[in-house]
Amino acid sequence: MLLFDADPITLWGLVVAIIAVLVAIPAAIAAVLALKYAKAAPTANDLARIEGNTLRTSEHLEGVKVDLARIEGNTATTSQHLEEVKANVARVDSRLKQQRDIQEHRLRASRVSITARGNQAGNVPYKVNLSLKDSSASLTHVELFKVIVLN
Repeated sequence: MLLFDADPITLWGLVVAIIAVLVAIPAAIAAVLALKYAKAAPTANDLARIEGNTLRTSEHLEGVKVDLARIEGNTATTSQHLEEVKANVARVDSRLKQQRDIQEHRLRASRVSITARGNQAGNVPYKVNLSLKDSSASLTHVELFKVIVLN
């Protein structure tokens, strides 16, 4: 064969050249990839655009902070007003309950009929009998007045 008949230095030179080509191909591929990524890397113009966007975003955030502070102030005022309204509603509810209780007592009292009868002879204490027509009602308080009726 022609390859084995050649001079050993030439043969070794060929082997070194083949190895060099095998190493150079991945190096070339890596160089192409590095060029591709270098083209995609940010430039000075990109950096200036990004800094401008960052500045505008920062200014916008300052505006948002001012708006948020205003909203928090309004929320505090609204919360205080809401507590006042709740207190007023509670007072009105209490008054309405009292009025309902009074009306209910008056209604129940209007359905109760009391009859009083008694006789007095001499210095004997006056005996009064009270009778209720509604058996579900009970007397809790009786006030007596001195009324003299002359016939």
